[in-house]
Amino acid sequence: MANALNRTIQPGEIVVMSAAYYKGNTPKDRAFICQSGFGLDTFTFGGKIFGRWADGSGNDEVSGYEIDPAETRKFQQATRSSR
Repeated sequence: MANALNRTIQPGEIVVMSAAYYKGNTPKDRAFICQSGFGLDTFTFGGKIFGRWADGSGNDEVSGYEIDPAETRKFQQATRSSR
């Protein structure tokens, strides 16, 4: 398992990082757009994910293990329903 979601993350997919590891009062503040890295796949040993913060604050690398699965689900559902 290379990420906390226990599934493959698609490039361009937005995940929400855990409040325990990242600053931000709301899930939107911790939203991260995944681009590449071993952490996108479930069958790799590495957990690093490269991408950029959705708020436009820049590029970064995060750990796939620090994704908040519940907040990611809620955020993705809300994003889909607002389209």
